Order: sequence, then structure tokens, then C-alpha cells
Amino acid sequence: MASSSEAIVKADKAPNMPVEEMQQHSVEVIQQLHEGAETPKTGLDVTHMPSIQDNLHKTVHSPEARGHAQ
Repeated sequence: MASSSEAIVKADKAPNMPVEEMQQHSVEVIQQLHEGAETPKTGLDVTHMPSIQDNLHKTVHSPEARGHAQ
């Protein structure tokens, strides 16, 4: 099981990681820290949450995303 300190160490490395790799790592850590995270509640729409909107904005407007759009 991942520990909080492991997540912090990985977070320190995050700026050097590609966006896709960082997202996958985040999902894996959350799944390890929270039982049942791999089975989200049905009918729960989180797309309006500020953190989700911020993440989507950063992902869409990232240099990597702009490079793929060309």
C-alpha cells in the first residue's frame, strides 16, 4: 500500500513527468490509498467541480496538448 510520504516524494518529481504519466500515477496512488476507488459511485457527476475543471483546463492548454493539436 502506498503511503502519504511516497505520494509526496512522487509529487516532487511530477513537474518532470509527462501529463499522461502523472495522471496515471495519480490514479494508481488514489486507488491504493482509498479502498474502492477503482469503482466510482454511479451517477456521480464531478465534471463541475473546480479541481476537475482546473485539471481539464491545464491539460487542454498544456504545451504537450498544443503540440499534439498541430
